[in-house]
Amino acid sequence: MSIALTLAAGCMSQPQDEGTRRLDVGATIDYYTLAGYTGPAGEGFYAIAGKTADAKQSLREIVVNRTPARSQFNEGETLNLVVFRGVFSTGGFSISIDRVERTGGTFTVYANYTDPGRGTIVTEAFTSPAAFISIGSLPKGSYQAILKVTSAVNEGGRISIKDGGTEHANIAFTVS
Repeated sequence: MSIALTLAAGCMSQPQDEGTRRLDVGATIDYYTLAGYTGPAGEGFYAIAGKTADAKQSLREIVVNRTPARSQFNEGETLNLVVFRGVFSTGGFSISIDRVERTGGTFTVYANYTDPGRGTIVTEAFTSPAAFISIGSLPKGSYQAILKVTSAVNEGGRISIKDGGTEHANIAFTVS
């Protein structure tokens, strides 16, 4: 019982400058997040409130309707870090999340992007790969999220790394 209370208290405390720890979070990967949308859309990294279905709808608003992403959230809201690769006219563009780490109020997301290369068979359908990572509700405070990406190319089943673990994006948000 005391262990559970200690863990709960740790989750509700203010962000502190503690050591880096790997978070036990999973990512929901969706390749058709913007199903039906074929317009221009570049990559993005966002903090979005709500359950995964709500976060998908919010991402659609941000990308399709160009609604500004929020950077201010209320205590008690469930938050997601969302990695959006953009809109592609074919399949073969993938995303995976290797891990998420937290040091105090800073989250670091390590993602892998794989693009199709020569000899790769792809679907002829628009895709919009995204990863939704629920980080739960956070206590009041200022936060930062960093996206580090390892890029690779799939050339007929042979994967070759183009770029390893470089900082791709950085966002700041607050909870009040």
